[in-house]
Amino acid sequence: MNQQISQFSLIGISKWVWCLLLVSFVSTSVLSQTSKYPVPKPIINPIKTDWSFVTQMGNIHYIDFQEAPFEIEEIQVLSTNNQLLFNDQVSDLPEDTFYELNLQERRRGYYVLYIKGKRQSLTKLFYLKGNGS
Repeated sequence: MNQQISQFSLIGISKWVWCLLLVSFVSTSVLSQTSKYPVPKPIINPIKTDWSFVTQMGNIHYIDFQEAPFEIEEIQVLSTNNQLLFNDQVSDLPEDTFYELNLQERRRGYYVLYIKGKRQSLTKLFYLKGNGS
């Protein structure tokens, strides 16, 4: 009778070994399939904005309307605490305008350039060396 119990134990153990091997094989083949299709990394900055249409030379910004990614309707300069310092409606200007935004009289510090279009807008933080009081 002890011999029968040990045979059943060996048969039971071998079934478990086969089950573990099967699970191991299945998980390995599933992992190898998923490696063919890796999970994409999250996009941190999905939209890259090309600011090449705006050139800062000292305290003057030059904005090339023709190179802008959309039709510009309004240009604003704000302080970092969101106070409106400058606003110009430019929708009536021609498409080939080369706009000069002169900020010579502003104090040294950080400012926000806000360019608005009908369906799009761009915001850029910039620094002025400042000449004004």
